[in-house]
Amino acid sequence: MGYWKCRSGTGSPAQAESLPHTQFGAPAVFALFHQPPFRDRVVHHAVTRVLETVFEPRFTASSFASRRGFGQHKGRAACGRYRYVLKCDIFRYFPSMDHRILKELLERAIKCRPTLDLVSAIIDGSNAQEEVSAFFPADTLFTPLERRKGLPIGNQTSQFSANVYLNGLDHFVLRELRLALYLRYVDDFVVFGAADDVGRTLAPPGDLSSALAGPLEM
Repeated sequence: MGYWKCRSGTGSPAQAESLPHTQFGAPAVFALFHQPPFRDRVVHHAVTRVLETVFEPRFTASSFASRRGFGQHKGRAACGRYRYVLKCDIFRYFPSMDHRILKELLERAIKCRPTLDLVSAIIDGSNAQEEVSAFFPADTLFTPLERRKGLPIGNQTSQFSANVYLNGLDHFVLRELRLALYLRYVDDFVVFGAADDVGRTLAPPGDLSSALAGPLEM
């Protein structure tokens, strides 16, 4: 049923239209974009407005995507003047986002059960995403098949959830690695430094990979 009855907690998201998209004209970089019905988009924006009031104070100033007062131009202006820069991104970020982990991150901050139920319905109603198979410590052979992953690119709630999912990474980098400058836009992030060994700051003892693979399974 496409009509959402938010007050009563009934209703469910309608199936969004899936649109294949090749990024930057490169055939090897393929993604699925999703266009939900108009009524669902209204709900997505309303839910995001509520979640923003809770999470904005928790976000860092290093995250620039889908936030009021931030954006690409402000991120570019924040780059400063450094001789060396290392750009990183997360492989198949949106298809790799674990539903259970995302819900746990939301539950740590949101204490209103009807709001959590509504957000969970949106997450559970996501279109099937491109399959991403990856194994992490303590996984069995069947673990990648047992837990649902993937959020649709194109939903307002997906863009917001992308910031929630990597907020812990932002805090880890700023607190533990203490880089000259770190900026993130969705799953793309850059680090700056005055020396050509800027990439070494992401390896042990900082161990950026453990901050991703451990709690986030990225």
